[in-house]
Amino acid sequence: QDKSLLRHEYKVAQSLEHPNCLRSTGIVMRKTECYVLMDLFKTPNLKQLIHSDIVTVQARFEKLVEGICLGLGHMHDKGWIHKDLKPDNILLNRASEVRLIDFSLAIRKANALSKMLKSKRGVIRGTRTYLAPETIRKEVSVPATDIYSLGIIFYECLTGKPTFMGYSLNDLLKKHVGMEPPPAALSNPTVTAEMNCFLGTTLKTNHTDRFQSCLELISDLVEHTYL
Repeated sequence: QDKSLLRHEYKVAQSLEHPNCLRSTGIVMRKTECYVLMDLFKTPNLKQLIHSDIVTVQARFEKLVEGICLGLGHMHDKGWIHKDLKPDNILLNRASEVRLIDFSLAIRKANALSKMLKSKRGVIRGTRTYLAPETIRKEVSVPATDIYSLGIIFYECLTGKPTFMGYSLNDLLKKHVGMEPPPAALSNPTVTAEMNCFLGTTLKTNHTDRFQSCLELISDLVEHTYL
């Protein structure tokens, strides 16, 4: 299974040609070891930066949002849904350059036929803190599925914590499906009402109520000058 995941991650990475997606240059499969060769991008991941230096993360927020959206938009244009977006899978260096990493759970965007034949069987994959409601309900994933995860990442950058925390995994999943997160301004008074509204749009329970693409998301930010 680990080998198949590595092969899949390499396949996805090879299909991406964007400066905000970490490039893979080769794959090695041996009996004793298996690994993917990637470009060196030496920096802590975003999760580590949020814990160690959130002030700097917030100062670079505009560049961070832009870099993530450009890279993720490229993935969507290539026909992929990332499915495991979280701060751990985003790299941000001192020059405010961004790289998306870890494409092992990426899936192809569903076409009309697969949507009609969708099945609710199977396991829920991904990190529970960042799962979209439709993923929890085992429905078809769409680009807006990734945008829900982005909303949680942005919220965490601005507040230092994700939208929901639970006493158990099931408790956490129920909150994603049935609750609206508290406004970010409750944890960070510098967050404007407009930014609260923007975050709320990314975090709608119904995916049709969210931004439908990264281009729509970034255009809304620029138009309303939230950043």
